[in-house]
Amino acid sequence: MNATTNKDGIDPAAVVMLARALRQAAPILQLPEDDVIEFTQLATRIEAEAASGSPDPGRLQRWGSSIMGILNSPVVSGALGSVLAAYTGIVLPGLPPA
Repeated sequence: MNATTNKDGIDPAAVVMLARALRQAAPILQLPEDDVIEFTQLATRIEAEAASGSPDPGRLQRWGSSIMGILNSPVVSGALGSVLAAYTGIVLPGLPPA
């Protein structure tokens, strides 16, 4: 597997894959409806930014932190939320640990 990272240590292809996984998982996480909407919108923003050609690390970090906040909230339980939080932390280095 070849990974292309930018100067900030972010692999845009991995970020796109992460965003797609987050969107697919949103209905399974048993989030309140408003949180599902926010979660999927954040994932869509992350994917669009990563695919833009020159992603802004600050935006990715900010949106990634918001995703982590939802994944680490008391409303998300189970292994899927934990795995997604860990994966988010790996793909977007510099976020608080899961």
